[in-house]
Amino acid sequence: MRAKLKPLAQQVVVVTGAGSGLGLAVAHHAADAGAAVLLVGADEAAIRKTAESINAHGGRAHAVAADLALPEHARRVARAAIARFGGFDTWIDALGEEAGALKAIEEAMIETRAASRVGGYVHLARAALPSSARRSLGRARIAFSHIQLPAGALKDLEVAAAAALHAAASPIAHLVIGERGGLTFYSQARKHRGVVLGVGLVALGVAIWATRGATGPAMRPYVGRAVRPLILKAARRRPLTAAKLVVRHPRRALRLARALR
Repeated sequence: MRAKLKPLAQQVVVVTGAGSGLGLAVAHHAADAGAAVLLVGADEAAIRKTAESINAHGGRAHAVAADLALPEHARRVARAAIARFGGFDTWIDALGEEAGALKAIEEAMIETRAASRVGGYVHLARAALPSSARRSLGRARIAFSHIQLPAGALKDLEVAAAAALHAAASPIAHLVIGERGGLTFYSQARKHRGVVLGVGLVALGVAIWATRGATGPAMRPYVGRAVRPLILKAARRRPLTAAKLVVRHPRRALRLARALR
């Protein structure tokens, strides 16, 4: 089951790289959604200007100049979040730099433990974080999301910013921004779980229909190979639901298992 954080309007969000580009877009979107934002960047004049703009339009923003490759700067950001907003709920890293991201994770873990609450970390970058960093997040009970950016120039900042904010409220392990600027079909399905469920039900219906009649025995192996992964994946994600369905409908479950062998 995916971790569920507070609604974005009730969150305090740290946004790194907030002085320009993607970080700036994320900061404005988060503020528009009602979140309090702590803006972090190396260009102090740029992030202060962004904070002033957000505050002038009724938002809540505070700027902290920092180079997150330096541990003392990362700690400064954490202390500023505590002093200004009492902590933070989600850290969105729009820098895409591994050194800064790892320091951000370290501070996010410290802050989350101190607040005794589940926090979120959203990583916007072309490459994923190392497995060791992901394990550290899991041990610290921090919900992790990776928004994979395209290899070339990012064509639509709004799509990436919207994906980051969606992950801030409902973490998703991995979303992919395609070369054309939008979410890939796979990422759309992961973002909207109802799509996956609907496709699975349609596939199951096709399997039941196709394996009836004279052509059934010949088609059953092919249909089974296509549908079996969907059924198994759904069962692994929702084991209790799958078990309840088997208990309620044992004969149907047995027939389905035989059909998909």
